Amino acid sequence: MNEAIIQNFTNKILSVDLKEIFINGNQFILNKGHSYSINNQAGDLAETNFFGKDLEFTIVSNDFEMPISIQLYENISGYYRIFVYNNRGMLTSINLSMGYSDGEISLEIQLKLFSRNMTKEERERNRDMLVMDLAREGIDIVKKNTVCFGKYDVINDKFIDTTEKKFLEQLIKVAIIKGHYMKNKGYELAIL
Repeated sequence: MNEAIIQNFTNKILSVDLKEIFINGNQFILNKGHSYSINNQAGDLAETNFFGKDLEFTIVSNDFEMPISIQLYENISGYYRIFVYNNRGMLTSINLSMGYSDGEISLEIQLKLFSRNMTKEERERNRDMLVMDLAREGIDIVKKNTVCFGKYDVINDKFIDTTEKKFLEQLIKVAIIKGHYMKNKGYELAIL
């Protein structure tokens, strides 16, 4: 996979003007930007982030407010990944390089919960509830605990079985709901 493919993918995603999402029937407003950059780069936005600050939001709903940052860059292992962070750390990520085969990128996330404060049984129970909540939201779960958003056709520069808007919306939903079940990201959602 080369940088031109990633730039085409980036352009598709950045063309989306997403203003709100709904989780369990509740509206979450996506306000562009927040007051600082969130990532694992000691507060500085990685210069190699293809999305720049364009996918930084403050998500607001009733008594809930949370900044998130969606970033795409090549990590130290040489893989292109999309990361979703809040101010307490990474919520989820997608490895675009590992999903690349035969001119398509499979947009998938295997759902795993890592938290030092949960037993193995608690992690499995929370993961099972996470899977049920995501399925309720209309997000495809395939194989064992794997979210399938669809595919990106790199040759024809188009999404398959999804759209750029649906992909971005579902990615944010997965991140927010997963963060709830991780129990260490600074929030819990009463609506779940």
